[in-house]
Amino acid sequence: MISSLSHQKKEESSLDRCESSRGRFDVTRNKGHRRRSSSLEKSISLTERSKKGHIRQRSASSILNQCLSQNQESRLPEQDSEGEQRWDSVYSMINQCSGSPRSPRRKEFLHRNAKHLSDAEYMVMMQLKRLLERNGGFRAVDWLRSRQLTSWSGVSTVVDEDGRISVAKLNFDFWNLTLSLGDHLGGMLSKLSKLTELDLRFNRGITGPVDEILSCLPNLKKLGLSGTEVTGSLTQIANTGAALEVLWLTNTRISGSLLELSRIGPNLKELSLNNTDVSGVLSELKFIAPVLEKLGLRCTKVQGSLNEILIFAPKVQVLTLNGSIGITGNLMDIIEIASQLEVLLVAGTSVDLVTADEKGRFLARSQKMNDLEVDIKDPVAAAAETWRQRCELAESEITALKSQLHNLQQKIYIK
Repeated sequence: MISSLSHQKKEESSLDRCESSRGRFDVTRNKGHRRRSSSLEKSISLTERSKKGHIRQRSASSILNQCLSQNQESRLPEQDSEGEQRWDSVYSMINQCSGSPRSPRRKEFLHRNAKHLSDAEYMVMMQLKRLLERNGGFRAVDWLRSRQLTSWSGVSTVVDEDGRISVAKLNFDFWNLTLSLGDHLGGMLSKLSKLTELDLRFNRGITGPVDEILSCLPNLKKLGLSGTEVTGSLTQIANTGAALEVLWLTNTRISGSLLELSRIGPNLKELSLNNTDVSGVLSELKFIAPVLEKLGLRCTKVQGSLNEILIFAPKVQVLTLNGSIGITGNLMDIIEIASQLEVLLVAGTSVDLVTADEKGRFLARSQKMNDLEVDIKDPVAAAAETWRQRCELAESEITALKSQLHNLQQKIYIK
């Protein structure tokens, strides 16, 4: 009991020394002066000399939390070399106190406490804010002059193993933007080293060639440009978008042949080319999209059969083909290989008409199917078609009998 009390007193005395050594420092900005408490260097030096690991951990956590809470509503001061060393010391201390770089405990701690962008990325986001606001992006007004990202519309971040926070996703769909992809947008975004997703869908005022953005973002995995006026070809996309996994180009001015996507086909998971000037013959495809799950070719000039599409994308789950006249085949021919399909839209194509019973049998075999659109035979029209076929068959048989009768009469006459 006495030893535990003495041990507790030692801990309290160590913490008291840390608290008593805290100083003050001035931060000078454009207007006025602010005074903030800064005990980073002294507290770190004291806690590093401490022999108790749990004291070091508690001190490092309190230092980082204090710094983050003080700068919650205002931007951190411009960091000089001394400031960078100060933050590096905090992060290095967290590395020592919170376990290995990949430990779940340390990752949880960093994700909970990392809230601010680096100076470089913060300046890029402020430049992007001004560009968006000049071109209709009124939602960017909540990007306050703070490194707090919880209220930044359209911005998602990622935290690395060292606790550094970076912009990973930008979602500006339906922002009513009117800008060109060549208006320094690619140059700005290229400075965001962790950016992997960019969504600009349904901004009819966005124009420019698609390679203006892809050439600056070679590591981009997801690109959404549906509902814009961007131009270009599938060849440009294949040459500059080697890492793309999701590509949405519905209702754009993109053209070209599916054959040109052979370079990025193995990586694609979602491909939407609905209502574009895309063409191509599926039987000529020399590559397979093994992980493609969603394929949209509605109202395109693509030609091929349902069998060829399922060979091209064996794991496709959502298949949108309605309005593409060049798509042929029979629904019952793919009933054995379409078990993974969840959505199949083939209305308005050259796929054979099916009866209601055939549609029911197809749905019964495809247990995952949620939506099936196919042209159904009208019962009356089907009956009339059957009657017409029977009449044509009877007429052909009568004609054949008349011919045989004529031949017999000729033989009897000769004799």
